[in-house]
Amino acid sequence: MLTRRILVTTATTLPALVLAAQPGASQAAASVDVVRDWGFIPTLPLEPGRTSGETGDSPPRLGEISKGFGLLYNAPRGQPPLDVARYFQALPDKNQDGSAYNAEWPVKANPVIVGFFSMTNTTPSGGDQTSWCAAFVNFCLAASGREMTFSALSGSFRRYRTATETPREGDIVVFANTGPTGAQGFGHVAFFLSKDASGITVLGGNQGPTGKGAVTIAKFPYEGASLKWHSYRSVG
Repeated sequence: MLTRRILVTTATTLPALVLAAQPGASQAAASVDVVRDWGFIPTLPLEPGRTSGETGDSPPRLGEISKGFGLLYNAPRGQPPLDVARYFQALPDKNQDGSAYNAEWPVKANPVIVGFFSMTNTTPSGGDQTSWCAAFVNFCLAASGREMTFSALSGSFRRYRTATETPREGDIVVFANTGPTGAQGFGHVAFFLSKDASGITVLGGNQGPTGKGAVTIAKFPYEGASLKWHSYRSVG
């Protein structure tokens, strides 16, 4: 169900922006918009033997970058993280190839998803190997002014704020891989919508049919073939 997408970028979060997103930051630093004021330099670091365009790592067109950044800048500010997530889920925009700006692209790197990684300490490179679910959650938290983990690893949310047994809509749901990589912090993270006896419904990034991750709603069993529920985390 989950896809793994590498997006080609060097994304730099300025120290002042990191300070502004942490508890106890100075008033001056807190006035900085951590989403609008990041540093961002597109690059194309290919692994030996690979050709640009093989797995969605070809650079986007300049117009697509401008459009993508505009969509990121227009994300709601100061609203609950779930509202930010819903903004991206509802985006109707597509590029001239018909690829949606809230989903992975088949050849080029979607600049919206690349932008999510700017709120983490990860520089993805080299192919379809890095999931972006945690980058998406961190971006939504940043836009809402909430505490972030600054990590593209879903396991970074296993200790996020406080655990809760009674999640509210918009809290964070953390899943762990069922295999050995689960102990290494790999899995999935998304925003809680509801639950019943058969599983948990979430809104998150890097969800969807195999081969095309998107910002969408999906339902996961408490324990499946590849993922198992780990915890609910309160966003406060």
